[in-house]
Amino acid sequence: MATPRMRTIGALAAHYKALDEDTAVTAYFLRTKVLTGEIPHVCAGSKRLIAIEAVDAFLAGETSTAEPELQRGIIRPVAFSARR
Repeated sequence: MATPRMRTIGALAAHYKALDEDTAVTAYFLRTKVLTGEIPHVCAGSKRLIAIEAVDAFLAGETSTAEPELQRGIIRPVAFSARR
C-alpha cells in the first residue's frame, strides 16, 4: 500500500489551482466537504490533513462504502417529555 499524499486544505486548494487555473475547487469548498464528513480527513493538532487521492475520488463521484463512524463525545438533544 502506497503512502497517501496528505495535504492541508490550503495546500490542496493550491494544488488544484496549479492543475487548472479556472478550477472551482476552492479552500472554502474543501473545508465544507471535510467538515460535513463527505471527504475523510485526519486531525493533526489544529490542522486537517486530507489525502489527495480521497479528494480525487470524491470529485470523480466515487462514494465511500465504509460504515459511518460513531460520533462520541458530542452532546445531542434528548427528547423532552412534559409528562410526570
